This record gives sequence, C-alpha cells and structure tokens, in this order.
Amino acid sequence: MRALWHWVRGLRKAVDDGDVGSAITRVIVPGAVQGGLKSRYAELTAEQHIHRVGLPIETLTNLEWPAHKQTQSDMRSIAGQSQEWAGLLTFTFNRRIEALEEIHTRLLGVEYSLAVPLGDRIDSTLMAPFTTDADANHVTNNLTRLLSLSPEDHDVISAAIQMHYSACLLSTRETNAAYALLVGALELLSKRFGTTSSAWDDWSESSRWEGTFRKGKLNDDQKSRMRKALLADNKHRNLKRRFVDYALSSIPLEFWSEPIQDWSHEFDASAGTITGGHWEKERPRFIAEPTETIIRNALSGAYQARSSFVHEGRRTVDLVTEMSIQVKPDEAPRLPFRATRDALRFLISAELERASPTFNMPNVIRA
Repeated sequence: MRALWHWVRGLRKAVDDGDVGSAITRVIVPGAVQGGLKSRYAELTAEQHIHRVGLPIETLTNLEWPAHKQTQSDMRSIAGQSQEWAGLLTFTFNRRIEALEEIHTRLLGVEYSLAVPLGDRIDSTLMAPFTTDADANHVTNNLTRLLSLSPEDHDVISAAIQMHYSACLLSTRETNAAYALLVGALELLSKRFGTTSSAWDDWSESSRWEGTFRKGKLNDDQKSRMRKALLADNKHRNLKRRFVDYALSSIPLEFWSEPIQDWSHEFDASAGTITGGHWEKERPRFIAEPTETIIRNALSGAYQARSSFVHEGRRTVDLVTEMSIQVKPDEAPRLPFRATRDALRFLISAELERASPTFNMPNVIRA
C-alpha cells in the first residue's frame, strides 16, 4: 500500500512539526449504520442511509484520518489514500466498503465542506444523458454480425464486449481495474486477430545478443540453442509486441487526433448535488499531431500500466495523470482512459464489420 506508506511518512513529519490536519472522503458501507467507528488513525461516521437499485440499504459514511496540513488538500494523495483505506477496511472487517471518487472543498460563502464528485471525469461521455434519438437498427446489426461469426471469433469478441461493459461499470469507482480490463480486452483481440513475427532478427534485442555471442566465441550450434531459449523466455515481450502492432496497424493514425467532446456535469454548491450538464468544446481524442512513435510508446505504456496493476498492484491511472496527458500528450506515459476505450470500441466494430450478417434472426413483430 504505497499511498498509505507515504501517508505515514508525512504524518510522522507533521507530528514532529506540530502541523497535523485531517483528510476526509466518503465511503459506502452496507447496512443501516448508526453512529460510527473510531480508531487511532481512521474514523468512520455515518452520514445518511441510501438505497441503490438492486442493493440492500447502505450508509454513506465519512472517513477521516490525520494528515499533514500540506497534503490534506492534495487531490492525488487523498484519492490514493482513500482507495487504500477502503481496501484495508474491506479486508479487516470482511465487508464491502466502497470509496467514492470525490474531493472535499469549502467554497466561498459556504460554512460546511462540500463533496464534489470526480468519478465521471475519467471518461465523462459514459455519464452523459442517454438519448432515444439514436438509430436503433445499429443494435440489430451488431447482434446479427456477432451471431454470424465463427464460434472462435464469436467467443473472443463477446468477451471483449463484456470486458468493455465491466470497465464502464468500474470507471467511476475503480479506474485502475477498469483500465486493466480495457487493455485486457485489447490484448484478447490482438491474440485472436493480430500477428507478430517470432523471428530472431525481428526481436529488438537480437543485435545486442549477437554481440554477446561473438564476445563469448559461441559456435553455430550454441548460438542456435541460445536463440531458441531467449525467444522462448521472452514470450511476454512477444505478447506486448503483438498487442502494440495489432492496434497500430488496425487503427488509422488520424483516429487519435479526431475531435471529441467531453460531458461536464453542473454542480449546485448550495445543495451539494449535480443538477445538469453540457458538452464542452471539442478537443483531439489524444493528440493533435499523432506520429507512429508517439502512438507506439503510448500503447506500450498502456500495456505496462495494466501489467503493473495486475502483477504488482501499482496504481497509475488517476484523474491527475489523465489531466496531465491532455496538457502534454506527446510526453504521455500511456494512452488516456477515454482514448483506450474508444480504441477498443473501434477495433470491436472493425472485427464485426468483417463479418457478413448471414445469421437468420427470427421475424418478430413488436406492437
């Protein structure tokens, strides 16, 4: 738990400096909770009971912990700490405790702290109002094409669609897991539809190893065995390369600069509620002037971010990073969340378009 580890270091300094403040976020706990729970370093205080469709009654609860005054308003620090506090509390109490993506702020003229929601900002289009003026025939077309696929292709594309769905559900609560699902779905498509060379000469490290062979004065048989062993040991690199090559070759370069719009919710400070929203001005999906090198590096970074989260628990997908990528996309450590999801939808659609809609759907007439 890196965020809490850094928090403890900061708290120790705050105690030494006499500069201890407090950080606060909100979590949702199951049941109709009254009162609260207080430990030395974290305090839970029930705020209000809530009812979400399909779930039993829950309680919106304040989670407060001591923090250095210099970091108590640091959005990235608080977000990371709140997620790890929720994870620790869930593990400790064997209950589902859900941290909300929000910041607490005090606006001018308002005496109390306001919880400003941020969960939708990572990919705001998902939370834009649903409209009924879309062409419903697209639903039938996609379904027919999906059912017309070979069993192998059908299973892969169906899985990718469901992984996209799961990522959308997680996007407002657990962005790193959601991002991992998006990248995982892209990798699934690349395994089925992508190709990559397994030849020694196509491996980026081959020339370096050839130099090592020469220095070691290996004979031809020894070189051959070493080449086979090295290629076998680098299956992960081959998977990553196929992932990058598939997306790079299947998605036109101009896709990354296409204009898109973000949805912005309007917030009523006096009531502490979201009241409406509007579409913001257009911006490039990722970067105004994409190059193959920039996109390749961003795709490689996306794969690495997924692997770091799944295998090491490292959290690299947050709102602050997403905002910095928008400011300096040419220095992006990875693809932004929205562009990654758009790329997945593009590739799923492209694979579906290759299928001839031959499946005979039942002729149902709806009144």
